[in-house]
Parts: sequence; C-alpha cells; structure tokens
Amino acid sequence: MVNNTQNAIGRQDKYNDWDDGKYGNYWDDYEEHYPDAKQLLLKGIWDTPYEIPGGSNIDGYPLLDLWEPTISDIALIE
Repeated sequence: MVNNTQNAIGRQDKYNDWDDGKYGNYWDDYEEHYPDAKQLLLKGIWDTPYEIPGGSNIDGYPLLDLWEPTISDIALIE
C-alpha cells in the first residue's frame, strides 16, 4: 500500500477484514487523510481507523511504519 494511486477499494455488498483485531496495514497516505491522528507508540498503530473507500470497510489498527517480516513470521505463514 505504498505509492499507489488508490490504496484499496471496498465493495458495498461485501465486508473485508483489513486488520486482525490487533494490527492492520501500513497506508502511505494515512497522515494526509488524518493529520490530527495520534500515534499509539507502544502499540505501533494510529488512534484513528483508516476508512477504505467504496464501501463501509475500515482498517481499525493502521500501522505507523511498514512491516518487515522476520524468519519466525514467515515460518508461521507457511
């Protein structure tokens, strides 16, 4: 979700999960859309959900920085 013209689009008839209830995604235009948002430093997320255009979807836990997977994270995915 970096350097895209549009980061994501939701659908009116479908709900998508944009976070896991604890962490979401990094949005490169976040600060542009939410200039008054505060950083939750100990959690690494913003305090304002990111609204996904085109539907009623949100990322409730947008990340402050890009996420770099570790070897143990990759092992959990496989």
